[in-house]
Amino acid sequence: MFKKLDAVPFDKVTINDTFWSGRMERIREKTLPHLWNNFHEDGYFNNFDIAAGVMEGTFEGAFFNDGLFYTGLEGACWMYKQKPTPELASMIDEAANKIITMQQPDGYLNSFITIVASEQRWTDILFGHELYTAGTFFEAAVAHYEATGTRKLLDAAIKFADLIDSIFGHDKRLAYEGHEEIELGLIKLYQATNEVRYYNLALFFVEIRGNPEAKEQMYGGWTALTKNFMEFDALPFGLYGRDKYMQAHLPVKEQDTIEGHAVRAAYLYASVTDIVHFTDDVEYAKALERIWNNMVNRRMYITGGIGDNVRQWEGFSTDYDLPNDEAYCETCASIGLVFWSQRMNNLYGDAKYADILERVLYNALLAGISLNGEKFFYTNLLDSKETHRRQENFSCACCPPNVLRFFPKLGEYIYSSKENDLYVNQFIGGTVDIDIEGTSVKLQQETNYPNDGDIKLVIQPDAAKSFNLYIRIPGWSKGADIRVNGELIADLVSDKGYVCISREWQQGDTVEVSILMTIKQIQAHPNVESNRGKLALERGPIVYCLEATDHDEDVTQISLPRGTELHAVYQPELLDGVHVIRGLGYTFSDKDKAQRQQWSAQLYSEALPPAWQGKEIDITAVPYYAWANRDAGKMVVWINESLQVAPISND
Repeated sequence: MFKKLDAVPFDKVTINDTFWSGRMERIREKTLPHLWNNFHEDGYFNNFDIAAGVMEGTFEGAFFNDGLFYTGLEGACWMYKQKPTPELASMIDEAANKIITMQQPDGYLNSFITIVASEQRWTDILFGHELYTAGTFFEAAVAHYEATGTRKLLDAAIKFADLIDSIFGHDKRLAYEGHEEIELGLIKLYQATNEVRYYNLALFFVEIRGNPEAKEQMYGGWTALTKNFMEFDALPFGLYGRDKYMQAHLPVKEQDTIEGHAVRAAYLYASVTDIVHFTDDVEYAKALERIWNNMVNRRMYITGGIGDNVRQWEGFSTDYDLPNDEAYCETCASIGLVFWSQRMNNLYGDAKYADILERVLYNALLAGISLNGEKFFYTNLLDSKETHRRQENFSCACCPPNVLRFFPKLGEYIYSSKENDLYVNQFIGGTVDIDIEGTSVKLQQETNYPNDGDIKLVIQPDAAKSFNLYIRIPGWSKGADIRVNGELIADLVSDKGYVCISREWQQGDTVEVSILMTIKQIQAHPNVESNRGKLALERGPIVYCLEATDHDEDVTQISLPRGTELHAVYQPELLDGVHVIRGLGYTFSDKDKAQRQQWSAQLYSEALPPAWQGKEIDITAVPYYAWANRDAGKMVVWINESLQVAPISND
């Protein structure tokens, strides 16, 4: 049932890619110093010093800010492992020393609680983020250890984890973290130390969700939300289901639908997938499949973004409720979904999970950062007025450091392996060095993906070696031509979305994959009310949109009929080089506009056959990930199929 592949570590992969290399360099050269400056200006370092007692002052910022910093620190550590420099070492060391200095004698580590309410430790597990913050620290500590080889943060993490383990457990206090992350952090700590108590504690935090007895021990009367005492019933989201918001409405094994806060959900199910990988727990596996199918088939945006904002809780509402102008699609949720997708892909060796990873990566996630690397989206709308723009910083600044920690490890999502199987999951240029049953193998990938669908793999084993090479054929494609050493393979063997080529590989053998990049008009399920009468555009893995800056007409007043002839044109100077999609669309003529003025004074009218005259216009669609990098203006992903369904503009 389970394939149990291992991701090839990012430090075994060198990325040399026309699409990704420049972006990754900007993350290092622009995003990192920009965020580090924000950390200093917004009081993160001051909080550490105040908590350590070496500085006087009051706490600055959000109560969960420590966790955001630890996520950024994790990213800096992965960058250091990738390419160590003295400057980066100094930045990391300064932060590590401040963290260690503020750690309390018993191992406790949280600047907010230490400064604001030291007597209220573990009082507000619902919203206080104490365990969330601990989880981010564990991940940062492991990254620091792997990158630098020094144990000072790892030892601090062990001390803190031991404290948490002494408080929470089946025979101790029953509670689960309101914002999942502690589970992922503990599993990483277990993998780094081989201390099984940390894995067991992560398992406990998963198992206890949905336990009524645990719910009673989650809140002690004081809340970090107001730094004051509040009645339980006065806490947020009770009306809509506080338990659902935290994925605790049922034990995980009994859950069928994806619920609540989107980031929390993605982190939880990523950790549960880790647990299945370790334990072969079939009940958890079946629950994950049910929840996954509900998300992908009923609650995910076309961009791979997850979560709407209908209930104002940054998460999921009901099946097919996917409003484009109220999309939540937090950048952190996209990153969390990539985490979960990769784990599911490795658990099953099934390309459908890698397909979703790709959809998220090239659309919802990539849209979260500007082309210059210094501005960010928190939410990623699919229907936007000109006011929705990326920001340099946020009061809840979780997304920028999450982006910072994600991209240095991009190489870890390209390949997986097990015994004599090597999987190519994503098409990103560069090389991978891997040991396959005692033989060193280098694989070089050359591609201009996603601009075109041609991929060349050059296999370079130290000695002739028999192994199975699995190549993902994207679900959006209609198949692929594959040649080995120039010879077309007629009878391709497909296994869960992968083509498997089994042979004895020689030095210099080549595999050429050709996937046709077609333009598609996409329709949504009829129950998605916001997309009725509308179509979206895709080319390969890329979702497109219309931006105001490319059109004289209001983009909400444009139609693109089904079957319209469309063509892609590469523009190297536009938006770092993109294929735009062009074709003929329609908008209202002056006569049409005058006729539509009737609606300014009435709510209903007789339904007569449509008599729109319309006028032809040229339309230009650009990749969704690149929108909002030029002049401000409206944007739509879903385009009217006919003028009859175009909304009345209030402009």
